[in-house]
This record gives sequence, structure tokens and C-alpha cells, in this order.
Amino acid sequence: MKRITKLLLAALVCCALLTAYACCTKKNMVNSITQVPYNPVRNYFFNNDAKIPAQPKVTTQKAFDRLFGAAAFMGKDGEPTKIDFAKQFVIAVVLPETDTETDIQPVRLTLTPAGLHFTYRVRRGQKMSSYMQPLLLVAVDKKYETSQVTISE
Repeated sequence: MKRITKLLLAALVCCALLTAYACCTKKNMVNSITQVPYNPVRNYFFNNDAKIPAQPKVTTQKAFDRLFGAAAFMGKDGEPTKIDFAKQFVIAVVLPETDTETDIQPVRLTLTPAGLHFTYRVRRGQKMSSYMQPLLLVAVDKKYETSQVTISE
């Protein structure tokens, strides 16, 4: 009888430990941050008659064409990146016009419990004799489209 009691107690302790482990693992999965892959989108410009978008997420070709134009040029990598809005959406970082040489570089895209968060870095150079509209576009898999998108430097 004592042996059966010890076995039942050991089984109960094992069940309690497994349940506690499963709960902790699930909680950590919910609070985890996951890196999300993205592809740079090249050779586009921001339309000068468009307003800088309040939301960085662009989900349709129509909305994209309202904001951006193709900037093809001769030579290697001169074609604008093709975007398939059936499979992707775009995250856009558009800064105000400036006469300072400005380059925006992607740092990371992460999925958090709050949604997608895109981090970028801005590098500024010398004053120029003309103005430019700094722009960074990245394409992301459509499966993340329902997530809220935030951006930060």
C-alpha cells in the first residue's frame, strides 16, 4: 500500500511539474520577440504631390502607386524591385525633404505581442545644393499583414 501511495505521489508531482513547465513555456512564447524577414525595395521615389503617410504599411498596388513612382535607370540593378501585393505588403519610411545628404538603413523587423516593429538608422552627410526626399521601402510576407506596424529610429 505504501508503495502504491509513493507511486501515485510521484506521478502527481510529475504532472504538476509538467503543467508548470507547459504554462511557463507558453507564457514565454507569448512574450517573445521574433525576427521577421524582409526584402529591400529599390528604385522608387516618393511622389511630390503625396502626403507623407501616417501609417507605414502599404497593402495594395493602388495605394503604393499613389505614394511612389518607379525610378529605373540604365545598368546593373536599374530596374525597380517588383512587388507582388498578393504575397507581400510594404513598410515605408519617408522623411521630410532635406538639403542634407541622408541615407536610411534598415536595422531589424521584429514581431512582438503588440505587432510588427521596424527599426531603421538614419545617416546624414553634407549639405547639398539640391533637395531630396529620404525613403526606405521593405517588402514583408503577407502573413504578417494583419499585425499593427510601428517604426522607430
